[in-house]
Amino acid sequence: MVDYIYKNTDKIFTTSRSFVDQIADRGVPKNKIFYWPQYSEEYSISTNEVSFDSSKFNIIFTGNIGESQGLDVLIETASLLQEEGKENEVSFNLVGEGRYKDKLIEQISERNLSSMFRLISKKSPEEIPGIISKNDVALISLKRNELFEKTIPAKLQTYMYSSSPILAVAKGEVENIIEASASGLSSEPGNPVGLKDNILKFMSFSEQEFNTMRENSLEFYNNNFKKRELMNSLDNHIITDINNRGE
Repeated sequence: MVDYIYKNTDKIFTTSRSFVDQIADRGVPKNKIFYWPQYSEEYSISTNEVSFDSSKFNIIFTGNIGESQGLDVLIETASLLQEEGKENEVSFNLVGEGRYKDKLIEQISERNLSSMFRLISKKSPEEIPGIISKNDVALISLKRNELFEKTIPAKLQTYMYSSSPILAVAKGEVENIIEASASGLSSEPGNPVGLKDNILKFMSFSEQEFNTMRENSLEFYNNNFKKRELMNSLDNHIITDINNRGE
């Protein structure tokens, strides 16, 4: 069915560069496959009622709290930070709902890590940029999976639009974007030591280093994920095809 659809379409748009080659491997001509990433809805970064402890290093995660996100790595990471005496210096702030949330709460309680976690109920999309902006870094976490390495989670665009430095537990496309944009740090999926080391590295950065990453994050968003530019690009593809057919 997929091959039939690909064969009988004029253009194929995919949200990740990695998927271009994967689709081409199915015998689809590359000249009809185009990288067209997701964008963030550009809500204003407004004030909201959610506040955070400014004495701590605040790490924000927004979105689905499910198995695919591999958030169990946070439990082991928090334990390592606790062992290093950072229990009162770091806060993992998770905003959202999902099938893994209850299990995560149970693990936090069992490991006596409650002081390092704050779980916040789902918020409206309009509130998210403002919430992100009140934190030091924004977290992207994915389980180790070949498919996930080729995926760009939509939250990455939202984080960048919110001018946030990125803390990633991911490989592939996400890691490549962070490296290209110089907007944060990434570590291997499922590796709590790597995540812990990156958190401590972030905590050692100067305010100027943070400001540079914030600027880089927004600049990369504006150059690659801006809604207006992407919609204009899509319009141009469609108009060009219509004109060619008219000829």
